[in-house]
Amino acid sequence: MGFKIDDSKLKRAGLDYWPYLDVKEHADWVALRNALDCHDRWYAFSTKSKVHLWQAEFQIGDVLVFGPETRGLPRSILEQMKTLKIPLRSDAPVRSLNLSSAASIATYEALRQIA
Repeated sequence: MGFKIDDSKLKRAGLDYWPYLDVKEHADWVALRNALDCHDRWYAFSTKSKVHLWQAEFQIGDVLVFGPETRGLPRSILEQMKTLKIPLRSDAPVRSLNLSSAASIATYEALRQIA
């Protein structure tokens, strides 16, 4: 993951939410894929996708996958699922959003559609 779940800063950032989370760690990508029984409803986020987040039709049980800010998800993972991108203004001086902003935007849109 790139960080420790027991890190004090992480716990402090999510102080009010920890009691409502069921955090699980998996040995690797294959173990995670096998553990979640929704293999056709996975969405990977990539700046290279042609499909905008707003075009997706989310359902309960969908899985949203984000990669590292520095390089994104590996091609081998992107090829396993549908890809989406969060569109930026064409004159935006950046090529992508930071990971926490992207995850927040995508999660909120999925929850908005499902609610």
